[in-house]
Formats: sequence, C-alpha cells, structure tokens
Amino acid sequence: MTELTTKPLFNLFYPELTGFVQPLAGEFAADKELFASIPFLTGYAVETGIMIDVLKKVGLGAMAQVDLGTRQNRHQPLFDLGRMSYSVLRAVARRLRQDGRLQQVRDPGLPDSLFQFSEYLHAVATPEGLALREHVEELVERPPLAEVISVG
Repeated sequence: MTELTTKPLFNLFYPELTGFVQPLAGEFAADKELFASIPFLTGYAVETGIMIDVLKKVGLGAMAQVDLGTRQNRHQPLFDLGRMSYSVLRAVARRLRQDGRLQQVRDPGLPDSLFQFSEYLHAVATPEGLALREHVEELVERPPLAEVISVG
C-alpha cells in the first residue's frame, strides 16, 4: 500500500511528505491540541488524512519520524489491497479538492456529501465467467475534536 499508492501520491501532490519512510504505519504521537484541531478520516484513509492535515496545520518542520523497528502486519489479499488503495486515493483527492488543487470530475455544483459513498468496481474471474463486483466504500470524516467539544 505505502509503496504502490501512498508514496507515489505524496510524491506527486505533497512532495514534502515523501521523506517519511512508512506513512501508513498506524503509529502516531502528537500534542493533544494538535490532534484535537484536525479532522479525522476513517478506515484505511486515516493515516493519509493525518499526514496531510498535520503538514498543513504545523508544517514539515514540526513533523518527525523515528525508527520503531519492524512491524509485521497480517498480509492482505491483493483484492483487499485494491480497496485499501482506493480509500487512500479518495482521501488525497478530497484534500486536493478542499485546497482547490483538484477540479471535481463530477458536477461541481453538487455538494461533496453526495460523494461520501463511492463504489469500488473490481473485475474478477469466477467459475461462471468474468464478473464485475461492486463494493461500497464509505469515506467518513469526523470533525476536529476541538469543534465537537465547543458545541457540546
């Protein structure tokens, strides 16, 4: 995922983040105030959103990485990796759209909330022949915690 999806996207759209060895490691540390001030995407897009949002909020000079050694995650089937990479791609596209760096392919007059759900189509070989399987992937974004606390 990192090598085939996230790093190429960062290289193209957020070159400041290309120096991070494992941006999808799932292990982050930050001041509580920083994490409370940024929104959080869910699912496989969470780390990508954090990296982009922290870069925008505090800049590269305030970011660092450490070598925590090797982590062995359970391996995912290739099919699942495609769905995971699609989530990462959608996270980057959402941030680019929000920053005005990406023109929406769909009708720009429609609200972004209509695109919360996006189907991921995947061609597969089955005993009955070729089939196109559809998986609905929800991209949820939770508001910054600081906003939630101020309302409640």
